[in-house]
Amino acid sequence: MHRDSWGYVLRVTATEKQIMLSEIKKRMTDNRLYSVTDNSCSSNLAEILLAAGIQAYDPRFEIMDVISPADLMVGLKHSRRLVRENVYPKK
Repeated sequence: MHRDSWGYVLRVTATEKQIMLSEIKKRMTDNRLYSVTDNSCSSNLAEILLAAGIQAYDPRFEIMDVISPADLMVGLKHSRRLVRENVYPKK
């Protein structure tokens, strides 16, 4: 790892967890090409959480339909579902 990473522990129901896992498996099977606008790490995470009913960013601040890691960090930090934030320093 050449940069710091963050992990967020969220409070979710068993049903929400199942929806998210199903969505992740579907995306793995689809294996779409990377696109900064609609198939990036951030957009995938935001869409997976939204499928489970969890809003992870504020769409009012989205620029040109691009969801950035910073958008997710701010959104998740303000979420009532946030249990804990883990910081993983670069090595």
